[in-house]
Amino acid sequence: MRAELCPLPNRADNSALSPHRATLSLRSFLPAIEILFAFYFVYCTWNAGLTRQWMSIPFLLILLGGFFYVALNSLRLLPPLPSFARSTKVMVEAA
Repeated sequence: MRAELCPLPNRADNSALSPHRATLSLRSFLPAIEILFAFYFVYCTWNAGLTRQWMSIPFLLILLGGFFYVALNSLRLLPPLPSFARSTKVMVEAA
């Protein structure tokens, strides 16, 4: 006999968010954070140039390129947003 360590919610109970839904919402928010970090490194690189800290600029450019690369690939992998035109086309075909 198996002891139930944590009770599982009923499928009819929609009050609790499933872990899958929480992961999807976090996954859709992460590219915005990555883009903010990329713009922060744009500012840091610009500031390093103004203060003549030449040795730090190559490293800041590596970080800047990495954050932009990851953010753009994350945006590419996001599911497309539903559009009004797509939903009306489906409604017309159904009628």
